[in-house]
Amino acid sequence: MLYRMCMDILLTHTTALEVLRSARLRWRLERRERCDACVPNCVPSGEELRALIAQTPELAHTALPLEVLVTRDAPRSRTKLVCTHPSPAELPAGSAFEVAPGVRCVSPEHLPVVMASLLTDLELAFLLSELLGLYAIAPSLEKGMFQRWEPLTTPELILAHLDALGSERGTDRVRRALSSACVRSGSPQETRLSMRLGLARMRGGYGFDVLAMNDPVAVQRVRDAMRPGVRKPDILLRAPGAAGRGVAVEYDGGDHNSAEAHARDAERHTELIALGIDEHIVTAVQYHDLD
Repeated sequence: MLYRMCMDILLTHTTALEVLRSARLRWRLERRERCDACVPNCVPSGEELRALIAQTPELAHTALPLEVLVTRDAPRSRTKLVCTHPSPAELPAGSAFEVAPGVRCVSPEHLPVVMASLLTDLELAFLLSELLGLYAIAPSLEKGMFQRWEPLTTPELILAHLDALGSERGTDRVRRALSSACVRSGSPQETRLSMRLGLARMRGGYGFDVLAMNDPVAVQRVRDAMRPGVRKPDILLRAPGAAGRGVAVEYDGGDHNSAEAHARDAERHTELIALGIDEHIVTAVQYHDLD
């Protein structure tokens, strides 16, 4: 069988995750730019790969080997520079994101599908929570993350992509994990806390009904002469046995330690209580104390 000469690569798996966490690409990713996947039927030569890496800033600090998709009948390759993964030759429209000329990355909707076979259900739910969240994990930064203005994708976009893939391997597991994933979580700590509160008891959670995360709630602002304002509770739960009432849960991380932060927290607490929403603060110490 003859294979065409190629320079293009389609990043996947952990390489794709590193790229989707790139601060350089955050604005394009948050605008949800997409392109067609164009799955190659070969990988570039070592010389061509080195050239692509050298001319693509997003790949300069990416761990090697680069993980890439190739068609299922393409030769497999695993070297110091590249590791291939088989893929259907035809993927739904918009299954990729263009990083640079010749370099594409699987989309946030497709990444969970290709990663599904390597992750537990809980790990897959955490991956989905980051893609659906308002943060990107960045170990090189002081806080280990940076904030996003908008999530990379939505549950609706992921479900539409799964429908377009049909019975492709991994789709059923992503659907199942999506039902447990957090939407609009503001940090990995918020994700873990929401999981602890919302997962069924048999899966290590408390089985509460998580209504929303970081969604706006209209309040009367204490500081501004009771003018209308908005608060965004980290986690909003339905109060058990109390129709119409909610419970707000706030994760008290390191950015709540200053006097100014304590003052803001007190104002938020008062404004939510005035609406009949009970607010509870959970510290890191309390989170790690299961009792």
